[in-house]
Amino acid sequence: KSKMRSATLEFNASGVSPNYWNCVYVNGNYIGKVDYQEWNGSGVSQKVIFDVPVAFMKNGQNEI
Repeated sequence: KSKMRSATLEFNASGVSPNYWNCVYVNGNYIGKVDYQEWNGSGVSQKVIFDVPVAFMKNGQNEI
């Protein structure tokens, strides 16, 4: 029987502002926030990657 050992959430973000929290949740669990320091401020969408603890994952569909 195979088991999931790791998970990664990858997405493109745009319009990140230091005036908002920009928090990311998986199945109601906080995994991080897109910090303004990580944002290049160019107005172009930018790839953001988070490691997701496997304990936060469900079999099948997950809520982001």
